[in-house]
Amino acid sequence: MLTFMRGRQEKVMNSAMSSDSIQLILENLSRDFNDLTAAHTFSVVGLRRISEYFAALPRYPENPDPVIYIGTNPPNNPDTPPYADWRLSEALKQVEPNGAVEIRLGHQWIVFLYELWEHEYRPRLAKVHGRPVGDEKYDLLGDLRHLRNDVVHHHGVATSGNTGRCVLLSHWFQPGDLIRLEGRHHPSSSLR
Repeated sequence: MLTFMRGRQEKVMNSAMSSDSIQLILENLSRDFNDLTAAHTFSVVGLRRISEYFAALPRYPENPDPVIYIGTNPPNNPDTPPYADWRLSEALKQVEPNGAVEIRLGHQWIVFLYELWEHEYRPRLAKVHGRPVGDEKYDLLGDLRHLRNDVVHHHGVATSGNTGRCVLLSHWFQPGDLIRLEGRHHPSSSLR
């Protein structure tokens, strides 16, 4: 993750110093799309392995459902207390395939990619095209906005007013569906 972020910071600084072109902007967007998609995929694959990790933990009859602490140091360190915890049974439920953590990772992918579009790439393209940001519209990214709005404002449940208005991604989810990304949902061919 550090390499991804460092590369991203360098790319933003370099693009800010050089003159933008449509090709450069689309290459940057494609790179971010690729990196976010890879990060999402590797995270989901990692979730599949965490059950194996939990299964290998020592078991103690006096504590059959121990608390799994998440932090930078042991949980009894007063200088850096844990920042999250789950009982083992809850952790196993949360990280199961298609479980809550996997769903949240997909939601983060949607929100992050859309925010990159809205706050970085859309203004850059508008500037190169010499038009207002609001006139820089593309169906795929508009669809991503609809998905993002349902993730943020409707707890990840597709609504007719948002996801139901998708143009290119209308086959992904129907109103009432839980928005849960799978590999088939990454529209890689749409951005390449």
